[in-house]
Amino acid sequence: MNPTQSTRFEVIKQHGHHYLRLSLPEGSPVLDDICCNDDYDYEVPDAVIDINLDKLISALEIMMLNQDVFRHVGIEAGVESEGYEGRLRQEYLKLYANRVVSNWHFSFFLEFCNEGTGSVYFIDLTIFFSNTLGTFDNIVDALKQLIPSSAV
Repeated sequence: MNPTQSTRFEVIKQHGHHYLRLSLPEGSPVLDDICCNDDYDYEVPDAVIDINLDKLISALEIMMLNQDVFRHVGIEAGVESEGYEGRLRQEYLKLYANRVVSNWHFSFFLEFCNEGTGSVYFIDLTIFFSNTLGTFDNIVDALKQLIPSSAV
């Protein structure tokens, strides 16, 4: 994928929670960035990725407050695909953080499995967080700003 591509998360509300949603319709070039540990397993023809915004904020706060303990944390995520031929399970987002000279650096990796074969799929979502937030400075506050003020 071209790093300058402007694909961004949208904020949605469902079941009383706010989520970051990334929709990748069939034909999206981003789908080519989904890797699998088994070259012969199914490709993902489309995907809708949902990340609970409250859980993401909490995970980042915990990790940043305990930087001497945690280098990464994981939270559940949702991945759905209408055209996928297997069942997707064990979806989670791994957040990596590293503090270098008072600057935080973050990476976000989504993993999910084909329930039938056990194959693992993964994609780096860091560029989509960057496109959505613009910067990772004060990332927790930036994520909180995505929640509509009427919902706070």
